[in-house]
Amino acid sequence: MLEFLGIVLSGGIRLCIPFLLAALGENLTEKSGVRNLGLEGIILASGFGSFYVAYLTGSAGLGLGAGLAVGAAIGASLALVVVRLGANQLITGVMVTILCTGLSSFLYSRFFSSAVITPLPGFKAVHIPGLSQLPVVGRLLFGQNILVYVAMALVPLFAVFLSRTKLGLKIKACGESPQTAETAGIEVYHIRYFALILGSMMSGLAGSYLVLADAKWFSHGMSAGRGWIALAIVIFGRWRPPLVLLGAFLYGAIYALQVGLQAVGINVIPYQFLLMLPYLAILVTLVASQGEAGKPAALGRPFRRSRYN
Repeated sequence: MLEFLGIVLSGGIRLCIPFLLAALGENLTEKSGVRNLGLEGIILASGFGSFYVAYLTGSAGLGLGAGLAVGAAIGASLALVVVRLGANQLITGVMVTILCTGLSSFLYSRFFSSAVITPLPGFKAVHIPGLSQLPVVGRLLFGQNILVYVAMALVPLFAVFLSRTKLGLKIKACGESPQTAETAGIEVYHIRYFALILGSMMSGLAGSYLVLADAKWFSHGMSAGRGWIALAIVIFGRWRPPLVLLGAFLYGAIYALQVGLQAVGINVIPYQFLLMLPYLAILVTLVASQGEAGKPAALGRPFRRSRYN
């Protein structure tokens, strides 16, 4: 029993990272007043970019850089359409997901349909001296790859950034009342551009993690709804990074639980129901979170610069 719980805990930590990275980025983006429904597509496109570059160069670092670059490029394109041109954020985000999903699958089939599958050069586990030798939790918590530690460190950094820095407060002001922010001399367009690009880069980092630290390969639809779940985690977390971390870990543990139950051969519960668990958990937590309490007041509303400025 303890061994099974250890597997679920370890798997929960490892599997929660894509949720956490994408949700932290989306949390920042939504704080500026923009909702990005293209997370799923960005994760897939960045994952393929990381895979392609790492496969060609044999470097996980270059693959990671490629994933971040793809995320930044998609974020900049989105910002041009929804921030500058004022297009509908929901429709644009869905279109980005459809486009990136199809394009990543097409490119993979085009270039790797007959390729010999060999493991990519990925990020290996880093055991922290002393801490990784602790009983029970040592290897579980302190024997992860470097991207896990980076993701965990980003939680307090994002929390401090949004609440304690001048730029973070400007981002929050643009999400609450962009007209008031403009009157105060804040460049709302620039702030939203920055938030959307950085948030998309975080989703790109999530895609790179899936390819370089988890699967060590790319496959069609490998994001498996993680982008959509990240959107739900932001709502569950009340747009607060520490609660976003909690939500990400809960979903990661649910994923690990359904995998673990199938692995040990528990046949009492149909495996189809186990596959439904993460998505069923979304519905339960969204109902329990009582709507979108705490969301930025101007979230999803296009901003038009005053003609007097």
